[in-house]
Amino acid sequence: MVHRLFIVLIAIILVAKSTAISLQQADGRMKMCPPGGSTFTMAWSMSCSMRRRKRDVGRYFEKRALIAPSIRQLQTICCQVGCNVEDLLAYCAPI
Repeated sequence: MVHRLFIVLIAIILVAKSTAISLQQADGRMKMCPPGGSTFTMAWSMSCSMRRRKRDVGRYFEKRALIAPSIRQLQTICCQVGCNVEDLLAYCAPI
């Protein structure tokens, strides 16, 4: 499990160096530009593959805003402000 997470971390770092991503160290947010580009798609795909079991994710949904942005709006937000893995998890298909 640790080995898998290490590989994912290395992949994210490589993507960050080769594309227009800005990593902010304080809260783990990444700016993924352009909106809807390959960087966003790869981060979204990797976060969904790392998703916890359904019972663990239930607590996350209690903290969400009442109205979630659409996937297009999320792509723009991730470019302008940045997103972390928890922001992307809400857009993964249910297990």
